[in-house]
Amino acid sequence: MHLPLPPHLLSLRRVALGCVHLLLALLLLSLLLSTARATEQPLPRISAASEVDYPPYCIVDSEGAASGFAVELLRASLGAMGYEVDFALGPWSEVKQSLAAGTVQVLPLVGRTPEREAEFDFTFPYLTMHGTIVAREGETEIRTLDDLRGKTVAVMRGDNAEEFLLRSGLKVKLVTTATFGEALQQLAAGQHDAVIIQKLLFLQLAKQLGIDTLKSVGAPLEEFRQSFCFAVREGDQQLLATLNEGLSIALADGSYHQLYHRWIAPVEKSQKSLNRIVVGGDSNYPPYEYLDENGAPAGYNVELTKAVAKAAGLNIEIRLRPWHETRAGLQSGEIDLVHGMFYSPERDQFFDFSPAHTLVSYVAVTLGAARLPSNFAELAGKRVIVMDGDIMHDKLLARNDPSVAITTVETQEDALWLLNAGGHDYALISRIPALYWIDQHRWHNLRVGTQPFVSLEYCYAAKDGNDELLLKVSDALTTLKNSGAYHEIYSRSLGVYEKKSPVLVFALLTSAILMGLFLLALLWLTILRREVKKRTLSLEQQIEERKRIQTKLKRREERYRILVGTIPLGIVVMNQHGRILFVNDILAAMYRERADELIGCYSYEVFKRRPAKSPPGSAQLPQHDSSQGYVENQEVRRDGSVLYTRLRCAPFETDEGHSGTIEVIEDITEYRRIEAKTQQLARLAAIGEMASGVAHEINNPISGVINYAQLLLNFVPPEQVRERNLLERIMKEGDRIVNIVRSLLDITRKNNDEKKSLKLEDVIIDVVQVAGRQLKADGIELELDIVSDLPAILGDAQKLSQVLLNLISNARYALNKKFPGRHPEKILSITLTRRAHNHNNFLQLTVKDRGIGIAPEHHEKIFNPFFTTKPAGEGTGLGLSLSHEFLRDHGATIHHTSQPGEYTEFVVEFPIRLSVDKPLRTLT
Repeated sequence: MHLPLPPHLLSLRRVALGCVHLLLALLLLSLLLSTARATEQPLPRISAASEVDYPPYCIVDSEGAASGFAVELLRASLGAMGYEVDFALGPWSEVKQSLAAGTVQVLPLVGRTPEREAEFDFTFPYLTMHGTIVAREGETEIRTLDDLRGKTVAVMRGDNAEEFLLRSGLKVKLVTTATFGEALQQLAAGQHDAVIIQKLLFLQLAKQLGIDTLKSVGAPLEEFRQSFCFAVREGDQQLLATLNEGLSIALADGSYHQLYHRWIAPVEKSQKSLNRIVVGGDSNYPPYEYLDENGAPAGYNVELTKAVAKAAGLNIEIRLRPWHETRAGLQSGEIDLVHGMFYSPERDQFFDFSPAHTLVSYVAVTLGAARLPSNFAELAGKRVIVMDGDIMHDKLLARNDPSVAITTVETQEDALWLLNAGGHDYALISRIPALYWIDQHRWHNLRVGTQPFVSLEYCYAAKDGNDELLLKVSDALTTLKNSGAYHEIYSRSLGVYEKKSPVLVFALLTSAILMGLFLLALLWLTILRREVKKRTLSLEQQIEERKRIQTKLKRREERYRILVGTIPLGIVVMNQHGRILFVNDILAAMYRERADELIGCYSYEVFKRRPAKSPPGSAQLPQHDSSQGYVENQEVRRDGSVLYTRLRCAPFETDEGHSGTIEVIEDITEYRRIEAKTQQLARLAAIGEMASGVAHEINNPISGVINYAQLLLNFVPPEQVRERNLLERIMKEGDRIVNIVRSLLDITRKNNDEKKSLKLEDVIIDVVQVAGRQLKADGIELELDIVSDLPAILGDAQKLSQVLLNLISNARYALNKKFPGRHPEKILSITLTRRAHNHNNFLQLTVKDRGIGIAPEHHEKIFNPFFTTKPAGEGTGLGLSLSHEFLRDHGATIHHTSQPGEYTEFVVEFPIRLSVDKPLRTLT
């Protein structure tokens, strides 16, 4: 028989069992953790290399580890794919070589250039920056790339800047250094004339090195654009696909955005804060804005703008001019901001506006006791004065009422002057300036209307697209209003005129009369006011909170818009049915469409790689190559033109929780063009190698054939005409083969001939004397026009003679084909003159005929070896090809224009910088 335990023992047993259970749970958890640690595998690692001195992209932190925007972006991209990365450190020359040699697998920051395509493979660009020219303070001659000709320019060894200068053919004295920091220090010390560098890098290095004697000059170099990518060794497609996918994830999950604002945005912000903001206004619009007796800006708008600039931390310069000049300056970009412009839908097409800082009433002013109108309809048949370019001028023009006779003047003061002189019915101007000028000039016979025509929002305005500046101004205005500073400025500048308002005077008199009637209700109103104030305060708090949230969302939207606009790739977002929800401007431009017109379209309507009849609900997205992470397409735009694209896509969830797709599209049409050109050059190189290899083998037997034919001809009697003709034809055809072989050797042989000083007009005269007899026999009229006193050049007279003979021969053939006999238009003209363009001087040789012309499909082929449109036996196809090589060896260029059946013109330009004569003056 079991007896029940006492209650206290029962409780003790429960406690003991609980402790046992807890101990067992802890033991089990410990066992699981130890098992997990035992089976945990380390993440795979990728080896990378980073530069030590390329801020803010690649730097070394205080602990000696790799850091910077590009380094952290590579870590984030590989981390998203389950990899860790180890960095080796060194100067760029070593870093670049380590990837080429296979010592490391990836570099975080490599500018994609044609020179590097054969050695590395690249991800899609994650950042595009333009280069700049850096010179010393006080330098006034250097502003553009052309200004660098003949100058000493320093760049980092192996950098994009060095490759760009070599590729451009710009004649500069190029100096390379181990780092850009070294190049900038040498420039500051006076060793060079300029440095070509990426602007953000210059700002960082100058600050880091304490250099304040250098400056960025001129506009950003559009020709020197750096598209930064991750780079792997040529052929490492698996790692490249991993990097592309990881980079896409970093862009989508916000990692890229966070790194950009940590590393790059502060530098851009600090640079912008150094730039002075030019604020414009009307020089004669008192009391809002005007020039005082000392010519200094004054008035309400000026005081408000100074307070706004102080609150926003802006460096400003206030310029007051006649209103039409100020408005034109804002449109042209000379002025960044106007501190007083009335908002209207028409103006909103050209300018961006801040929230209104003041409400301004426009009224009608008349002379004497004439009736005052209260709306635009009452102006019919009247003579009205307005300020040119003012908001009332805009509104009258928009109404387009032919019965209203409009007279425009430069200022509102002029409008009152003219009205006071008689001959007009009304002037439409702002009420407070009207009161100001009437008081100043004692025009007591002028009467100001009490009922506003319109009450308009007086705003800050900037050129369309300058949202960031207006956002700063709007925030500063809110701060001033909350602090009470705005109301203090308003009362000080405009309060005295508000008091003169007839409306307010009438209101005060009425209030005094009615005051007694409200004394009995004062107590009740006080109680009611307290309750209203309490509820109003709560409502204001809600409104302020809503405004704060809206402002925050607007800023976030703006940041994302700037980010998407900065990436040099097309981006499109589609829902699960393939309907387009968003495209950026770059994608719209890529497909030659308008972005707003693409929203709502189905993808198959825009992207011709989709099935033409893909039904809604089955977008049929392109499948990625898992080995590459992207798919390349030959696409057809809706206008029928072709482009080549590289596409990456990833799943995307819409705000409503539905699935969709985000695509990143890169236009690789230019890369395909370069690839095709490279293949063509390779084919030409193969022809050159073949020609060089077999030329000598052909020359020996052909020489024997010619010699044997000559010997046989010596034994054949003169009366055997047929046999002698056959032998002579054998010798002629043999000579033709020898000439073809010699031309091939001239094309492939490196030219080391010494050039001498010569007069180009002498070469032309010698050639014309040789060819003139044949031209005359063909009935071709030669027009020769050579300017006197032309400078000499360095050249090879024999080769230049051959170029001119080739051009004359082609012209003679074209003229004979069009005019077999004599004809008044059978003319060949040769002109030699001097030209100047783009700050360069040239000797220009022009050869023009009125022959059969060149077919459009042949224009790109005429300089190719062996290409000819002449019948077999009449041309080798080597004349223009050989001429092109000779001219390139002389530093000259040749181009042509032609109209089939009308004319052909070849223009050769010889740079006068090769002149050996005295210094040249630019011709005018």
